[in-house]
Amino acid sequence: MLVAGGTYANAADEVGAQPFTLTIGIEAASGTESARMVKAGSDLYLEITTTNHSKHEMDCSKFGDSGTGLDPGYEYDLRDSNGNPIQKNARTMPEIGSFMGIGCRFKYGESRTSSSLLTTAYDLSKPGQYTIQLARRISEKAGVDEGFVKSNVLAVTVTDDESVLDKATPRFALSIAAYSNGRPSETEVPFVVRAGEDVGINITKRVTSKHEVDCSTAWSNVSGLDENYQYDVLDSIGNSVAKHQLTGPLPWASQTSSHICRPGEGDSSSGNNSITRVYDLSKPGNYSIQVSQSDGAGGVVKSNKIKVIVTR
Repeated sequence: MLVAGGTYANAADEVGAQPFTLTIGIEAASGTESARMVKAGSDLYLEITTTNHSKHEMDCSKFGDSGTGLDPGYEYDLRDSNGNPIQKNARTMPEIGSFMGIGCRFKYGESRTSSSLLTTAYDLSKPGQYTIQLARRISEKAGVDEGFVKSNVLAVTVTDDESVLDKATPRFALSIAAYSNGRPSETEVPFVVRAGEDVGINITKRVTSKHEVDCSTAWSNVSGLDENYQYDVLDSIGNSVAKHQLTGPLPWASQTSSHICRPGEGDSSSGNNSITRVYDLSKPGNYSIQVSQSDGAGGVVKSNKIKVIVTR
């Protein structure tokens, strides 16, 4: 439901908390999370993350139109640097196209991520600045209009200047995966453990630029963590989790290793980081874990965020 100025009416803003949130980004793009940079002429895949904040299960089915590359479950609002809407490409044979879908339901606190190919439906080949925003209907019931939930507004710069792209490209990417008692976490769903169980993470660093990257590790026999990284462990309302008072070192000596990763290489030597040795996850509740590291060029690279649910 579009209103004056081309924005979406949002019933959830009027009546209280949103039942879900939408967060969008561009896959394999350079720059910050809110301002991305891509090469002119490349395919742009929009990454869409939906998080359920309601008290009931919600539909998280993924659909794709082979003719446009878009998911018809969303309204797409793309604009140029002057704020003018970008029109969809004309389809010479609109009767050709089919929908493919994967059904799913997700519970409170869970997130699901899907992607849409934007450059089939929209011409984003010309260098310039663009903004992208998505909206999705709140109600799943046909004929029921409860308004829309809107995503963040994503700024995208399209350029054909290789030097600009190189400067904006993060030197490496970080990904983490949780484990407990030898059991690994599952993708895209919260990691559920019982109170008192050990929780740790494995860290993988992959070079995404043309530069060599330091992949050295710095294990501590006091914390049990690779101290080359910053650890952000938060509770359900975003507060930092309290740390244990460590009274003595672990029975093994501190270990360090020196290693340089070349372009395209990945390194998974930073494993078995014991989160629960340092951070108190003994109380039932929802927690999140994320790591970050300086990129050596004045920026900071953050990993994906893992959700951990501690139960009794």
